[in-house]
Amino acid sequence: ASKLRLDWVVVAADVGVYQEVAGDRLVPALGVAAQCRGRRKIETLLRILEATHFDLVLSDVDNVFRRDPFAKGVNLGDLIRAHNFDYIFQEEPKELNGRPDSQHVALGDAGGTGFSFVAGSRKPKSVQAWFATLLAEFDLSQCGDEKTVFWKVLNALRLSHGGTKHETHAFQCVGMCGQPQVCKAKMGETLEYCAMDPLVHVVGGEDTSISQLVTYHANDASSEVKIKKLQTMKLWAATQQLGSAGQPPVSGSGEQRGEQSKPAVSADQPTSPHEISEEDKRIQGVVQKRVGVYADKAAHSEFGKVLLLTSANAAYFPVYRTWECWASRHGLDWAVIANDDEAYRQLGPDQGIAVIGEKVSGMVGWGSAKLDHLGRNKYAVVLSIMRLSGVDVMFSDADNMFHRDPFAQGVSLGDLIRSQKYDYVYQEELQKKPDPSHVAPGDGGNTGFWYAAGSRKPHIQTFLAVALAEVDRVQASNDMHIGADQNIFWNMFNDLRNSHGSKQGTYGFKCASFCGKSATCEASSEETLDYCNMDPIMHPTGWEEANPAEFVTYHANYVANEMKIKKLEKMQLWGIWDATTGKCTPS
Repeated sequence: ASKLRLDWVVVAADVGVYQEVAGDRLVPALGVAAQCRGRRKIETLLRILEATHFDLVLSDVDNVFRRDPFAKGVNLGDLIRAHNFDYIFQEEPKELNGRPDSQHVALGDAGGTGFSFVAGSRKPKSVQAWFATLLAEFDLSQCGDEKTVFWKVLNALRLSHGGTKHETHAFQCVGMCGQPQVCKAKMGETLEYCAMDPLVHVVGGEDTSISQLVTYHANDASSEVKIKKLQTMKLWAATQQLGSAGQPPVSGSGEQRGEQSKPAVSADQPTSPHEISEEDKRIQGVVQKRVGVYADKAAHSEFGKVLLLTSANAAYFPVYRTWECWASRHGLDWAVIANDDEAYRQLGPDQGIAVIGEKVSGMVGWGSAKLDHLGRNKYAVVLSIMRLSGVDVMFSDADNMFHRDPFAQGVSLGDLIRSQKYDYVYQEELQKKPDPSHVAPGDGGNTGFWYAAGSRKPHIQTFLAVALAEVDRVQASNDMHIGADQNIFWNMFNDLRNSHGSKQGTYGFKCASFCGKSATCEASSEETLDYCNMDPIMHPTGWEEANPAEFVTYHANYVANEMKIKKLEKMQLWGIWDATTGKCTPS
């Protein structure tokens, strides 16, 4: 696929994939790992269809592309290009009874499910309802064979001649490769499908003309036999350049993690067998320049792998500039997620990271889809940073002011990071000052000020990727596209805590341990998410009783826009930026 200059994503069926494939190429498989593989696949595809309305080409990894299957003149590409079909499938040897002759006509009653096309944009509601029916049939069959369940549902529709309840399948009729429909129905109620040419898109046979085939599916065989089939078809040797067992070399994994002489960040180090994108190179450049938390990189080596990160758009710059002045006063260094083009222009390419996701301009407040998109985008950028560099990330909203140095010795946040005990450190979400007996329950917090150790355990990327996928799912599930990342993140976090080890396949981590206490289940250190909260007196969230003599940071939340400024004025944190001179005021 890489030789053909194609691009793709991978449904990650287990957490091991996250150590082998770039994080921005992965979609976590939904459902519990113990569930059947076919059901998880269908559920994941259904959520993608619901969230995007995209068309999908699905290919097993043993279905190798010898030539470009989407090129003009190639059967699959031409069928898709015709815009006539909702579903395109690959016939299989059992249905073909060996290599088909030139007169072969597909019956349309059976086929494979490992190489197909689904038009999610053509009749989106009907296609989604069809996949929902497939999901329900998996549950009724107690997780039957994927191919059997799929064709049972499609043949029930074919043979119903329009008698199947419309609410069940959304589609009432089918039409095979432009042939007459099996019943009368509107175009939007007809599933139009077709088979690929089996001489061009070959399944498993070894009596195949190599010169004619475009794709070759090495199925109906064990792993070792698949390899032999691919070798016979001259499709295996190309993978050897990728590394042992055909696996791509991964930045920061395997032997590289043990090589102390290599820098934590290298702008020239690829993260996959592909040439990395220009945007990835820009991100690597910003991280390489800014990582270390302090401007004096040599003075604080314990933070050498920590990147301080905030975010802003142009309309929010008065707040960001105030944050910048406080951070500069403490000798800090940082990068900024630029949420719109003007913010990126003002920040410049050596400090700004262009947002990954929807750009958001203007001042936004709670309950708006725009604010929720900002919350979503930070996970996408943090994941990209971790994938490209393997660093830890310290994220702070720009309304979370650093009154004193939060990384200094004796300060809660700095000491928690310095201890190197935690994968995740968060700020409690409290509306008023806690009494001295307060003990954090560990079940919720603010997602505008947190630390994630990207260099400690690889599962943290899996965990954050699942959080991103869940935010995307929730935002796509409603017409307003709203879904606050904070509630979604902690619902997911608590699902892990309460699973007692049963959802490792979903979250990467198996258990969680809060502030050094007993874990929620028995697991190795690598499989345990160690997390802790910052001291809420040193790091308060917006309560009115906060005392500048006590706090180190102050997060002006629970209000929006101009009201944040009033809170910051009250806490003696506003006015450090002089908009007239464009400079910070002297300390």
